[in-house]
Amino acid sequence: MNLMQTAPDVSSDDLRLRQVFAAQKAAFARNAYPSYGDRQANLSALNTAIAQNKDAIIEALDQDFGCRSYTETVVAEILGSHGAIR
Repeated sequence: MNLMQTAPDVSSDDLRLRQVFAAQKAAFARNAYPSYGDRQANLSALNTAIAQNKDAIIEALDQDFGCRSYTETVVAEILGSHGAIR
């Protein structure tokens, strides 16, 4: 069975995760060694995506952890990610 086929016990969330993983593997296979410029552009796009989705990221982590501190999330996840990207 390939990743795109569904088994009776596979939820729609499981199927979606498998589809995303398959797409990521295919993207890597197409460009396993991107140029420096491409990597810089990808990191810039990631930095922008984090900034634009900050509130959604904070809310999702709060739900996942069951009441995670706003400040902790900003420092550990948002600022930490921005710092690592730069």
